[in-house]
Amino acid sequence: MNYELYKEIYDNLNTLEDIDALVKKFNIEKEVFLAILSQKIIRNTKKNYYRLEKKKDTLKMRWQNGDSIIKLSEEYNFSPVLMASFILKDTLSHKKFKEYLKNPDSIEDERVREEIKEVTEKDIVYSPKYIILQRENGIRCEEEIKNWLLKRKIKFITEKDARVENFSKTPDFLLMTPFTVGNFEARWIESKAGFGDLIQFRENFRDQLRAYVRIFGSGIIVYWAGHLDMLNNFSSRIAVVSKNFF
Repeated sequence: MNYELYKEIYDNLNTLEDIDALVKKFNIEKEVFLAILSQKIIRNTKKNYYRLEKKKDTLKMRWQNGDSIIKLSEEYNFSPVLMASFILKDTLSHKKFKEYLKNPDSIEDERVREEIKEVTEKDIVYSPKYIILQRENGIRCEEEIKNWLLKRKIKFITEKDARVENFSKTPDFLLMTPFTVGNFEARWIESKAGFGDLIQFRENFRDQLRAYVRIFGSGIIVYWAGHLDMLNNFSSRIAVVSKNFF
């Protein structure tokens, strides 16, 4: 994806309700928008968390006066689950709040019950439902790579295997028999279920990829929800691909 298209999508994507119109406009798979929206929510949450935590009394007062948790979370462009935690913090223990997220029907107060149900449906990052979906999606993506390698009889060890061998940094797949794509030799593969934009790639490079290149040599990172075209100009020793590669 080129940067101009990505920027237009990013600027116009703020809630789940925005996705259907953007899918029709750009003819891009829904999972791409979900991945980009997830990243945006995480970044806004990190940026605004402490500022909003300090305003929790004001937020709670507004909620008591009739504003819904979803309305407040959209107004501040913030996670609905975390907004709910601020508002209900003085009434519920952390343990009880987590129980309510997993089982809203157990909540006696009708308003709280209905709002928590709405919160868990609309928060695609921090709700229990979506945390499970994210984990399952990550496993599914790694299984696709594993099957691709097995089909081509490419020998590898997984991140779990590599940890047993006490490697300090462990890619998802360390290739015992490297393969080539054109003139590029891949010695490892790292799988990311999300979208690869500049911020995400730089974070992955700092935390993981730089060490992989230093220890193992050149390799591949796959962003299953797509990536910016420009990422392949970042390093001659890292190939950035999408799900179509596998």
